[in-house]
Amino acid sequence: MNLMKPEEDAQESLIQDFSLPVLGILMSSAIGDPTGISAAVIPIIVREVIRRVISPLTSRSESKRLYQWAKQAVEGIAQRSKDGEEFRKDGFFEETPTNRSNFEEVVESTLKKVIDTTEDPKIKFMANLTENVHFDQDLDIDTYRQILKDLDVLTYRQLCIIRLVVLCENQEVNVLRISEADIKCMSENERTRFYSIGREFEKLVDDHYMQSVAMFRDEETNEPLLQYPSAVYIPSYTYRLHSLANLDEIPIEDIENTFSIWNVKLEKQV
Repeated sequence: MNLMKPEEDAQESLIQDFSLPVLGILMSSAIGDPTGISAAVIPIIVREVIRRVISPLTSRSESKRLYQWAKQAVEGIAQRSKDGEEFRKDGFFEETPTNRSNFEEVVESTLKKVIDTTEDPKIKFMANLTENVHFDQDLDIDTYRQILKDLDVLTYRQLCIIRLVVLCENQEVNVLRISEADIKCMSENERTRFYSIGREFEKLVDDHYMQSVAMFRDEETNEPLLQYPSAVYIPSYTYRLHSLANLDEIPIEDIENTFSIWNVKLEKQV
């Protein structure tokens, strides 16, 4: 009796559950472009990398995350190709002396981050990055890895903070200034959330994702007093993160709900 057979069957079933639907998407997306998506994405995502990354311990939720990432990335790639945008032609998809293309390394590293993430909303922006690397020759493998790392280590709320600051800089939202009197009138839950968001702003500044003058602090609690979210500046590196991961696709509802204390509202366009 082969005791390993049920485990092997379970792994094979999981791989098929994930890879066969993705294969269908990839193949349908690749019609009319046999040297682009079909040449690069299908053999890497479906046949090679998935079988190395997915283990018998991979959960159903993890496989769903992988499917979400691959489906969105491939549909975006296919649409841009259909619209006439050309794939990069700098050898990114070609094998290197190690028999691994830069693209294969990109996909494998992304799969692992998608599996490990604890915040599903971030998968969308990892998929955006994978989509963009197909077309943007300035997006080299080192930049890709760094942006992917940023998407991994930053919380979704921190990504919302970056988006909010960009919106403020572009004068696309109205933001209420919070006074010390306003803070004293907050409920305990509101005050806890206010300080928590302030700490995340401060962490982004400390990690050089944003620049700011010294933030005022509560004399009693020593918590940061984020009275006005637009009182910070975005350096060029963070703008690159914002652009390459398409953080402008963060729903405005998420921004308004996250920063409701500041009564953030989208500026009405005339």
